[in-house]
Amino acid sequence: MLKEKHIKEKVLVVQGSKYVGNENSEILYLPKKFTSQTYTVIYGDFIRISIWSDTPYFIIIKNNDLANFHKKQFKVFWELSKPKRNK
Repeated sequence: MLKEKHIKEKVLVVQGSKYVGNENSEILYLPKKFTSQTYTVIYGDFIRISIWSDTPYFIIIKNNDLANFHKKQFKVFWELSKPKRNK
């Protein structure tokens, strides 16, 4: 859906991830020590937290202050991340 609507996304994944994205995806990689069963999506004033466990949970929060905090946190991780290294 992002591809068809030409929506660009920035994605942080851990090294070794199989996530490939699409031509609208800009992907950077974090060290494996950041591996988690959760992930967060930030869009506008919304934060979606997905928890992949035996019983998956999805939490959606609409809050401008919280969204801005997560965007700032994402920016810090983005600046610490690296492009994928080919072996």
